[in-house]
Amino acid sequence: MFDYSDPQYTELLALATEVLGSSEIAVAWMNGPALGLNGARPIDLIFGPNSAEDVKALLDRMHYGVYH
Repeated sequence: MFDYSDPQYTELLALATEVLGSSEIAVAWMNGPALGLNGARPIDLIFGPNSAEDVKALLDRMHYGVYH
């Protein structure tokens, strides 16, 4: 089970909301497969060792238009 009050999750959800434009879209993105993460769901990676960094890196690339 995920701990949605985890600071790492809330930080990445806030970043996803900023990048994607709404919290609803950000939550849907977190729970769906992401091509930039080899089809993994961001929510599954956030709580894994070092994987939250991969999610943040993808969001940063998306924010700057390096990855769609």
